[in-house]
Amino acid sequence: IRRLEEIKEKRIRFKYPESPDYPERLRDIPDMPYGLYVKGNLPREDIPACSIVGARACSSYGKRATQVFSSALAGCGVQIISGMAAGIDKIAAESAIDANGKTFAVLGSGIDVIYPKENIELYYRIINTGGGIISEYPLGTRPIPWQFPHRNRLISALADRLLIMEARKRSGTLSTARHALDQGRDIYALPGRVTDPLSEGCNNLISDGAGMLTKPEYIIEEIFSGKIKNGFGKSQEKPKDSGENGIYRYLSYDPKSADDIAKESGLEIREIAAALIQLEMDGLAEEVSRDFYVRK
Repeated sequence: IRRLEEIKEKRIRFKYPESPDYPERLRDIPDMPYGLYVKGNLPREDIPACSIVGARACSSYGKRATQVFSSALAGCGVQIISGMAAGIDKIAAESAIDANGKTFAVLGSGIDVIYPKENIELYYRIINTGGGIISEYPLGTRPIPWQFPHRNRLISALADRLLIMEARKRSGTLSTARHALDQGRDIYALPGRVTDPLSEGCNNLISDGAGMLTKPEYIIEEIFSGKIKNGFGKSQEKPKDSGENGIYRYLSYDPKSADDIAKESGLEIREIAAALIQLEMDGLAEEVSRDFYVRK
């Protein structure tokens, strides 16, 4: 009774397999959790979801690539799943929120135990922006090393696709890839320099048949079967003259925002934002102030 009162007081919900809103994506895995503690919301079943994971001690390359992919996917309505760890997980969640998307974190501790502690602000941002925090561990459970690889099966299972941004040859991140493989989820990895230890795990995954992450619009097109979602409603065909080449011609040496380009071109804001990020990565555009770009 005391535990039930604590759950209610902390605005935590408990979902068991018989609950009508228990995640369907978890029902087809062999070690389905007997119950889930949820603060905020659960990922929606009718909306695509991608898990994004990677090294805690990530490089600037991994950080920037994570920002690009998470922002572009979330901006198109794709739900982002991570573990709220330091490094890639945190960057993926923050980028999704900044793109006005929804993100969900699966913890390796009790849902009321924020780990690492410096992620306390992110914890509440996730909840306050319509996402959710999820854990299968009882309230008050402290973070123990073996629990993190175990929870990784939920990070992969709650999504349709797994994106690995950086991973060493032997790392906890690769346990998520193994779970995804067992669960029949699609796996993608960010390629890196062959001399970089942080890219060795990703390069090996690509060599073994994982998809290669090069441009966010490629995976967005795959998710939506060549169409870009207009919010969460009906999909629409991509407009002509879109993509980086189409967007680049609207840039000038005077700063322009995505809104400015949308007014001139009639294209969707989400697609423009993704193209601008890619142009910046390609060295063809520069963000001179927040959300304002010039051509280079």
